[in-house]
Amino acid sequence: FGTSGDDGGFYGDAIAANSTGVYVASHTTGTLPGQTNIGGWDAYVQKISLNGAPQWARQVGSTSGDSGYGIAVGPSWVYAVGETNGTTLWRFDVNGNEMGRIDRGLGADTALGAASDGSG
Repeated sequence: FGTSGDDGGFYGDAIAANSTGVYVASHTTGTLPGQTNIGGWDAYVQKISLNGAPQWARQVGSTSGDSGYGIAVGPSWVYAVGETNGTTLWRFDVNGNEMGRIDRGLGADTALGAASDGSG
């Protein structure tokens, strides 16, 4: 998977898995299928089936440089963290619908990891 633009970067990208698939958080200058490049580097979250087939992708961020660096999967939610001119936490349901986001900090603040327990 990937785009015709630059994908990933010099920071580690994130991968998490559960019994339904593999979830990836990263960043791209391109456009994922069915998505829109918001500007420059965009963060994205993508689910891939256990057989390797893309299930859904969500490209998120702002017109600034955005990145996805951490991801965690709970029973009902997918959490991704990164930066969009500050630290951002995104929450998606297991079907890829964005269910909210929290922005904190300014400028070079970045979240690099996420975790979820069995209750989400």
